[in-house]
Amino acid sequence: MKQKAVITQPGKLGDILITAPIAKYYSDLGHEVYWPVFDNFIGLVERFKFIKPISLGVSLHSSDY
Repeated sequence: MKQKAVITQPGKLGDILITAPIAKYYSDLGHEVYWPVFDNFIGLVERFKFIKPISLGVSLHSSDY
């Protein structure tokens, strides 16, 4: 059974890009990496094949980012 890691940084674009290498590190160690994200950024996080995104069920208004 794989160990699980959860990235608790449901930020916006910059936060996701800066934190993605941390997720990759844990994935390379064999962890299943889960990451709660705002709905606006699910598509972006899905592009990282080593991350399993979790919808927060919240979309940010475009003026928030």
